[in-house]
Amino acid sequence: MTDRLLDCAEEAIPGLREHARVVVSMTPDDFKQRTHLDHHAFGGVSPVMGKSGMPHKTPIDGLWFLGAQSETAGGVPNVMLGARTVFRKIKRGN
Repeated sequence: MTDRLLDCAEEAIPGLREHARVVVSMTPDDFKQRTHLDHHAFGGVSPVMGKSGMPHKTPIDGLWFLGAQSETAGGVPNVMLGARTVFRKIKRGN
């Protein structure tokens, strides 16, 4: 499947393979093991009622946490929303 996806990607980005230094292929089980998640949807976390993610602001000054396990949860739209939220907080100096 990796080769097929690279074939498709090279239709839009000619020469992609020759410039790739590392190619990593993961199955959903690999993803689950690497992220230490028992409950997930491949590519993002399944919502769990009443469970919130880690806050964007960390105890380390200037370090922010974004992604599927953050307070805005998984899925591209939610991660983008979190990125916008954090950008605005940084801009305001929060």
